[in-house]
Amino acid sequence: STAEAARIFDHLESEFGRDHVFKDVDSIPFGVDFAKCLDQAVSQCQVMLVIIGKTWLTVTEADGTRRLDNPNDFVRIEVESALRQGIPVIPVLIQGAGMPRRTQLPESLQPLARRNGIEVGNDPRFRADMNRLVKGLKGTLEEAAARIAIVVSREENGAYRTITEAIQAAHSGARIHIKPGHYVEDIVIDKHLELIGKGDAKDIVIESRKSHCIKIDTDFAVVRGLTLENNSKKAYTVYIKQGRITLEQCNIASSSEESCVFVSGEDSYLILQKCKIHRSRKHGVHFDNKSKGELENCEIYGAGESGILIENGSAPIIHKCKVHDCGFCSISITESSKPKITACELFMNRCAGILVMERSIPVVKETKAYKNGMSGIVFDSLSQGSIEDCDFYENKQCGIGILNLSSPNVTKSRMHHNERNGLYFSSNAKGEVTDCEIYQNVMPGVFITESSSPTIQNSKIYDHRGNGLSINGGNSKFLNCRIFRCGLGDIPGVFIGDSSKTILQGCEIFEIKGTGVCIRDS
Repeated sequence: STAEAARIFDHLESEFGRDHVFKDVDSIPFGVDFAKCLDQAVSQCQVMLVIIGKTWLTVTEADGTRRLDNPNDFVRIEVESALRQGIPVIPVLIQGAGMPRRTQLPESLQPLARRNGIEVGNDPRFRADMNRLVKGLKGTLEEAAARIAIVVSREENGAYRTITEAIQAAHSGARIHIKPGHYVEDIVIDKHLELIGKGDAKDIVIESRKSHCIKIDTDFAVVRGLTLENNSKKAYTVYIKQGRITLEQCNIASSSEESCVFVSGEDSYLILQKCKIHRSRKHGVHFDNKSKGELENCEIYGAGESGILIENGSAPIIHKCKVHDCGFCSISITESSKPKITACELFMNRCAGILVMERSIPVVKETKAYKNGMSGIVFDSLSQGSIEDCDFYENKQCGIGILNLSSPNVTKSRMHHNERNGLYFSSNAKGEVTDCEIYQNVMPGVFITESSSPTIQNSKIYDHRGNGLSINGGNSKFLNCRIFRCGLGDIPGVFIGDSSKTILQGCEIFEIKGTGVCIRDS
């Protein structure tokens, strides 16, 4: 039933969000009591779905013992835990399986036979069955939330007047509803909780004046619909050193000397969705020490340094974000980090849209970097990575700068209307550029210097006031490229300077007012 279960999981994830749907616990740390670990994990869920296929009752261990009869079987422990804790358990019947009878189950699982289940068939009925399941789940989740919600209000209509008091009183897994008001507190979340604003986020303000606005000291938490402001001297607005944490629809700002959001450690995973992060004197979001996460549909602006800093082997995914008007770069990537950046807009920063340094290897797709004070993207210090289907334009210097032994791959991208070059290679830089368009840059479309040796193939280079190509040293290769309408007056379309070993193979050079190719050899 693995394939059917995966399909059900994917459908639920698309409906409820990836941070609200979890599969079986499959990552129990070494040396811990697995029964206690499973029990704790189950305690955080509001509904459990038990996927029951044709062999669910009969599958056996290697010695022939039925798995359900093994008290140490993980599935049995998880279902027992949910039944014992009063968590709603919904049998989901697949492959034409029927509901288990009480006599077919171990005593501890017999209450499962009385739970109302649902059949989910294959196509063409799969979608209709899943729609029924989703509708039922939404009702169950609403009832569960209403039962465990704790209300915080500055007025008299809440169980607690402060968020800190509510957290201290809450059981793990509780949801805390925060009503409009101005809460001056330094929050520490030390158990599995959801902090949910009940109203417009701008009217629900948590302000810290001495320490972090929110410090995460647990392995799961959700914060949604709040304004978080840090007015301390030296602390983060949100400080995450462990756990899977979701920040959603929040307005996050800081006047502190530190970043707005700080994420550190291999065990840290930040999900940041539909948030605005601004007014940071340092970085908007800082990933450090192999941390991971997902930023989606966020706007990050006005940071004193970078909008997003990714360092020390960190690897977040950044999708559909706007990062702009920062004092340094939209995104700085350093120290062997490996982020994935897709469908973002990076603009109006003092330096570059993206700066890649110190052996980092980003993947950048479908992203625009424009109107930056330096280049759209710069690779430096032995960095690699890939760029695909991106636009770099109207930057003060280059569309793409590749320096100091860096060697990225650039495909199906466009570098145009930059005030200097479309592509700039320097200091032993390499890299491959394929199926790109480089056009209408003020200076040479491609400028190569200081022993750099890129390969550029199947690309169009056109409509430049200066040279289409200016090559000043190195061992460059241009394969099957089209170079046209370049050079004003006597400026050649292609300039090859001293000590350059350049291959032009299968290239078309045409509509050049001056010389097509000028080779200078002293």
